[in-house]
Amino acid sequence: MSSEGFGRRLREARERCGLLGEQVAAALGCNVRTLYRWERGEFEPPLEKLVRLSELYRVTTDHLIHGDNAA
Repeated sequence: MSSEGFGRRLREARERCGLLGEQVAAALGCNVRTLYRWERGEFEPPLEKLVRLSELYRVTTDHLIHGDNAA
């Protein structure tokens, strides 16, 4: 998985939903700095957080991981 593309998709999905990083971090039970590190592609979230992100952003995990090129 391209961490840069993945992080960009995380950020774009959050912004499309009109959510602030602080709101998402609170919903996930994580630190906002951790969320921003995921969005910068420095780290990838654990599977349970990825699933929760897809629910919050109303997209599939495949979209977050692979983007529009998902097969």
